[in-house]
Amino acid sequence: MGQITTFFGTSAGLTFSIEGIKSDLQLSRSVISLTYAVGTLLGAAAQIPIGRAVDRFGGRLGVTMCSTAFYVSLAAMSLPTHWATLTLAFTAMRTLGFGGLALTCNTCLQNWFVRRRGLATGLSESVNSLIGYGLCAQLYAMAVVHYGWRRAFELVGAVLLLYPPVAFLLLRSRPEDIGLAPDGDPTEGLAGAASATPGGTGPAKAAAAVTGWRLREAMRTSALWILIVANALQWGIGAGFFFHLESIAEELQLDVGLLPSCFYLPWAASRALALVLAGWLLDWMPPRLIMCVCFLVGGLSMLLIGWPGVTLSPVRTVATAALWGFSMGMGKACFSVCPAQFFGRRHLGSIQGLLSTSNVASTAFGPLLIGVAHDLCENYSPIILTIAALNLFVGALGALFLRVPRRQRTSADDADLEHATEHEPAMPMPASHVAKATLSPETAEPGETTLPPECGSGGGGGGGEDGGGGDDGDDERRLQQTTAPMADEDGSSGGVGGCVHATSGRKKSAGKDAFTFASKVARKSPKFSALEEDDVL
Repeated sequence: MGQITTFFGTSAGLTFSIEGIKSDLQLSRSVISLTYAVGTLLGAAAQIPIGRAVDRFGGRLGVTMCSTAFYVSLAAMSLPTHWATLTLAFTAMRTLGFGGLALTCNTCLQNWFVRRRGLATGLSESVNSLIGYGLCAQLYAMAVVHYGWRRAFELVGAVLLLYPPVAFLLLRSRPEDIGLAPDGDPTEGLAGAASATPGGTGPAKAAAAVTGWRLREAMRTSALWILIVANALQWGIGAGFFFHLESIAEELQLDVGLLPSCFYLPWAASRALALVLAGWLLDWMPPRLIMCVCFLVGGLSMLLIGWPGVTLSPVRTVATAALWGFSMGMGKACFSVCPAQFFGRRHLGSIQGLLSTSNVASTAFGPLLIGVAHDLCENYSPIILTIAALNLFVGALGALFLRVPRRQRTSADDADLEHATEHEPAMPMPASHVAKATLSPETAEPGETTLPPECGSGGGGGGGEDGGGGDDGDDERRLQQTTAPMADEDGSSGGVGGCVHATSGRKKSAGKDAFTFASKVARKSPKFSALEEDDVL
């Protein structure tokens, strides 16, 4: 629901109000484009702090706060009487809606799914496309016609204020908050599984149950910068095209009254179809192929509408809208799924904040560049053909270089593990990584697991955290039952000597040490860096 309401803060939502704003405030198209660009750039600067706040306080509070402030800003859009106050209104609306609310909603969604993340994102965004860009566009257009743009903004803001209380009561930031695992998987081995109490573990404790790349680590990868450039290219073009859509339609001799039915509806339907298809494919295919197709189809749609001498018949309008909607749907699926797929969930809000910054900033320049190009060339054909070339030769070719990054584990990861063990109850050791634990007769009770104090030195030398082989030595005589050797990720045996052995349970304090040790041993495997975060934790 939150994602659907962001429509009213997008360039597509403003399409029906621009002419009224231009007339009432007696501003030129270039001045309106400039105020929109300045407001959007100021909004872009707030996205990284919003993302960090989501990481710290959770998406539930983020969605509630951003949605409330966004709906108030929509109602405030009815107040401007001067270009300066219009800039302030644009700043609030763009910061909180297309930026903040979209960021927090998407971060929550990505935290709830791992294996089926692509399909879940596609289904969610397809509903957003059909209802937001399809149904809401029709309703908002009628409201502007019947009540005027000022009254329409007031009505939208007042009605949408019913949503924040619902979000606060029903939404949870992560499945771990209520004792669940992503994708509805069994919770065995889940760190800090919530108790049966309604409060669950809370955002801080749930955050310790997952891992992921830090923002500064992600910024050192080519994958993140390819996503940023591709995201900016598509959304900048989209914002500029929607912002000037009425003017483009008039120039190409299409009745503006046909836009809701001949453009918005087929665009929304095609986008919804592409989102589901691309979301499903992202669970099985490399994202670079899907992103390449996205830009190829987008370039073709721009050629249909921008070729010199073309006029927009209803049939050509529907075809252009369907192709462009398909392109943007595939792109949206990639940009929503790839950050979590590439960099994990622990610091996803911060990484999404950087992407949202580029996203929002690009939508500031798109309308301004298209508006200035139109004023210089006195028609839209040159700039639309330029956009087509950018899609075909920059977007499509650049997407082919997108690769899943490989993370080099650093000492900072140990800090994450320390943080997790300080805040969470002990986690049972995954059977795929640890098949062996040691009992100390001084502390062990039936069904409990602990580590001997000699762990780290090994019985016969070489055991402990360095993973070297060692003789179990005296530890064997201390066991109360037979144990099996531990295996590394590749199936090879040994490497931890007499440090770890398995039984059916554990003590809380010893379990913390066992999990920390087992995680460090698992990281010695060359395959560890390629594992999905939830395979380990």
